[in-house]
Amino acid sequence: MEDRLVSKRTILQILVLLALGVGSGAIYNGLRSEGGVELGRQYFSAKVHRLAPEAPRSTGGGESPEAAVDPAASSTDPESTGPESASPESTNPKITDPAVSEPGPAGGSGAEAPPEDGLQRMTIADCESMLPERGVAVFVDARKREDYDRGHIPGALHLSHYDSSNLIDGIRDQLEQAFFIIVYCNGGNCEDSINLAFDLISVYGFLHENVYVFEGGMEEWTAAGLAVEVTP
Repeated sequence: MEDRLVSKRTILQILVLLALGVGSGAIYNGLRSEGGVELGRQYFSAKVHRLAPEAPRSTGGGESPEAAVDPAASSTDPESTGPESASPESTNPKITDPAVSEPGPAGGSGAEAPPEDGLQRMTIADCESMLPERGVAVFVDARKREDYDRGHIPGALHLSHYDSSNLIDGIRDQLEQAFFIIVYCNGGNCEDSINLAFDLISVYGFLHENVYVFEGGMEEWTAAGLAVEVTP
């Protein structure tokens, strides 16, 4: 009987000590302004993986790449950062091949940047390859009559820029049947060929894609030792 009383008394003493300990701890925690233990706080929360939002489409505003990263995902999941998480496409940008120039209008020396005046050009190699193609290509000499008579590209028609309105009707049929109308003058600083080419398109109604200018003219032609025709 005495043993039971002793055990009950011991249990009561333990419960009283526990109650005093819990009460003292609560009072001490409440009196501290900082560093106290928050009784309602969950200190051992489970690790959460968040999915990063879809990266916004580029609007041309030059946004920084960091704008597409979810700060919450990077702070809660350290494994998502670092070089291992980078996409192979982002670290190895695609390199495009340089543009390849296309062949010229007659398969000659190749296309160059278009001139500012918008007219098509032919090189001397293009012109030489066109020479045997009578009817397909027609050469037009834009110089004065006396210059034409002294020497011109074989088979060339005469159409002086300064007298074109009086001469155009005599050669219009031949020009309309040609796929390539190649206009030239002396070359160098001579611009008669350019002016006549503009007239053929804007005044006389020939198609822009059929009209070409041989800018080297007779100077380049004779310097290359090519054949010259003289009016008898």
